[in-house]
Amino acid sequence: MLKPEITVACIVEKNGRYLLVEEDTEAGVRLNQPAGHLEPGEALESGAVREAMEETACRVEPVALVAVNLLEDMRDMRDGGGSRAFLRFTFEAAFIAQTDAALDPDIIRTHWMTYEEVLACRGRHRSHLVLETIEAYRRGIRCPLSLLSTRIVGKE
Repeated sequence: MLKPEITVACIVEKNGRYLLVEEDTEAGVRLNQPAGHLEPGEALESGAVREAMEETACRVEPVALVAVNLLEDMRDMRDGGGSRAFLRFTFEAAFIAQTDAALDPDIIRTHWMTYEEVLACRGRHRSHLVLETIEAYRRGIRCPLSLLSTRIVGKE
């Protein structure tokens, strides 16, 4: 049975540049949008805001849902392991402010990159979803946040 991990990501554009993080991963140094795993008791939008702050020290505000992607990685199955799956919610997020908060230890630095720069370094992306979701954003794909609902039983 497939049991995907839920992740959230933000596309933050300012002055024609996209906010990316350079991070240390199991596959080496990669570029990604501010993204990470949803924590227990957390709404999707709140997780995206938290991840952006932890990874970039930027305050952001989600304004729309750009993409929902299921990514299944079956590479470990070749070695007798199982697959790993991620259900990723990518938000358009407005940049609010830069803070002086410390970055997560795996984050090397942040970058504001043009689309052309993002395209030119696609071999360094954490996954194909980095470029795929930026391209969806550039095509104007947006769903209202009202499409989403989070209810955490026992927290009311």
